Amino acid sequence: MKKRIIIIVAIFLVTISSVYFAGYIKMNKTAIEPQKGSEVQTDTVQQLPTPKSNQVNEQENNTTEPSQNKTSEEVVPPIIPAKPVSQAIVKPNTQKVSPPKPANTQVENIPSTNVVQPPTASKNEPISLPAVPTIRTQLNSRSSLTQDQQRVYDLVDAVLKNQTIGMIQIPNCNMATLQISFTAVKNDHPEYFWTSNSYLYSVRPNNSIYFGIQYTDTTGKVYGGYLYDATQISSINAMIGQVLQTALAQVNESMTPYQKELALHNWLASYVTYRDAAVVNPNANQDAFTIYGALINRSAVCEGYSRAFQLLMYAVNIPCTVTVGFSASQGPHMWNQVQLNGAWYGVDVTWDDTNSGDILHSYFNISDDQMSLDHIIGKEANDPSIINALASTNALYFNTGRPICSSMNENFAVVNGTFINSSSDWQNVITTQVANAANTGKRAIEFLIGVQYGYFFNSSQTMNDVAPLLTAANKSISTQYRIKSYSIYGPVGGKGFIINW
Repeated sequence: MKKRIIIIVAIFLVTISSVYFAGYIKMNKTAIEPQKGSEVQTDTVQQLPTPKSNQVNEQENNTTEPSQNKTSEEVVPPIIPAKPVSQAIVKPNTQKVSPPKPANTQVENIPSTNVVQPPTASKNEPISLPAVPTIRTQLNSRSSLTQDQQRVYDLVDAVLKNQTIGMIQIPNCNMATLQISFTAVKNDHPEYFWTSNSYLYSVRPNNSIYFGIQYTDTTGKVYGGYLYDATQISSINAMIGQVLQTALAQVNESMTPYQKELALHNWLASYVTYRDAAVVNPNANQDAFTIYGALINRSAVCEGYSRAFQLLMYAVNIPCTVTVGFSASQGPHMWNQVQLNGAWYGVDVTWDDTNSGDILHSYFNISDDQMSLDHIIGKEANDPSIINALASTNALYFNTGRPICSSMNENFAVVNGTFINSSSDWQNVITTQVANAANTGKRAIEFLIGVQYGYFFNSSQTMNDVAPLLTAANKSISTQYRIKSYSIYGPVGGKGFIINW
């Protein structure tokens, strides 16, 4: 689905297709001046920093920062950059979006009985892991359904789990109930990688529906199909289990749930690469929407990232769900929620992965308000508008039992003291935390701007806004750790960014 684009602000290095932005501090100077590339914005720099009122409706903050002390020495940008930056971190300025959900297929002339178990269905065992998945008892999507929807959920679940071939009759069922129940099963069971988001159905006049994934009619024509046949499932499960064991080596029992989640978030973002080809041709890349694509082929779209992250959370006994929604600028998108200490938080591993080896945490354990700045959360399945629409179509995006996320307590920036929610925070937090990080030998620090503060990351503008704060921080940094050059990058129009030096 959609992968968030990262614009890099780095050390001045001009290539044929890319321009970098950099800041440089002359070793014996106290002032910092960004070095300009040929395509740097030329807007007048505000005193610090300007709310981007054209991007969100935020109350304008007229507080300005005090002017920085000037030195009598002239700061001259270097001709040769002090710290070259790998071109691998440059991302194309093209947003990635999910293709539409594949339409379900109506099949006619279904025999009254047509259910055939695959010949090796007994091999269709769960993924072998010590801790997977005791959390299953909580099945968040199933618990959100009505009693009648849960009845259909259980029938659909049995078909998918056993990889049943043929059509089963579901009495007293309509299309809305079937679509909601099918989606809920998929949302609770990321391990069903052998099933796509499509299914077969046949509506009957006696208020019943025939449902299946794969069906062969009397002429031998095959409808639908599983992504992998029953003879492959056992070996694939074993492969996935081995990969998960590698992932789980990142955690141990002495860690808190937050620490386990963070370690597995970082592992997944490092391990998987976004597959652009699946956006262009989803039918030829269906594994990219599953844990198989993410964990075995190591390339996926957001649905693959989200389902793999859900499985990882299951493995460490952290409640986790998936959410369907949209990018605020373009198409459909999927991300996660996790529950820590009784509160739910939004997590978007796809948008935290830069595909460059660099990992952001701009979408790690954030509230719905923070997420909604650039995500549109889909409606709940049992919303009347969804129920009414599903009576005539089966291509809607909706959620099943999505929890409300209202806390920021376990947010990455909040936990690390780098959360900025006001103009005073902008100056004090950046100056103090950069100095603290540098004095301990660190070479980077990441910040997140709260939804209440109307400031958004904007390459050269943020570069200028950060520069005087690094000058101020240098006054408290030991000589051997003092910042001489720096780079800064983050999601365009986003709320998070990293400063490297």
